[in-house]
Amino acid sequence: MTAKQNLLQISDLELLQLIKKDPDYISVVYKKTRDYSLRLLYKMSAGSDVRQEELQEIYQEAVIVLYEKIIHEDFELINNSSIQTYLNSVCRYKLLDLFKKSGKRSTIEEGSLIEDLKVDPSVDDELREIEIQDEVQHKVLKKCLLKMEKAGGHCYEILVLFWYHSKSIRELTEHFGYTNEANTKVQKSKCQKRLKKMAFKELND
Repeated sequence: MTAKQNLLQISDLELLQLIKKDPDYISVVYKKTRDYSLRLLYKMSAGSDVRQEELQEIYQEAVIVLYEKIIHEDFELINNSSIQTYLNSVCRYKLLDLFKKSGKRSTIEEGSLIEDLKVDPSVDDELREIEIQDEVQHKVLKKCLLKMEKAGGHCYEILVLFWYHSKSIRELTEHFGYTNEANTKVQKSKCQKRLKKMAFKELND
């Protein structure tokens, strides 16, 4: 059995600990969860006009949410949950949010598919709380983004390209010459965290 195969067979708890020590292990999460989560998204969006690229982006964003939880909080899987279930739940929430904000045609409702698929509806409340906090901080974040631009480095460009120009993770990887998409996601996550730290300081000064 190869080392790569061993990593795919370790427990979720072991994988979480590895990611805390070395962000590169987030790539194992992609290998273990991507196919199932995308199948869930395809099923939930069947009959809608959501593009495949948008579904892939939702999954990528879900992994970033998980990564930020792992490295910045005392994150733990509860109620016999799994990394797969957590990601599925975030994907489902973000897809429903996309339908609401974009006006895209949807054939699903918020309460649907919970019983049939591996999702945890309690994650919805967690993400709603995050969104409310983000809305309050939005103006401060924009101010801090301008400060980041003046400071130099790649973070300003990464965030602007992603948020305001809708560049995909793949496009960012090619643009900045990162080794793979997993590393790009980690770098974007670090930039987001740096921006939030700046905003926190701004709010408390």
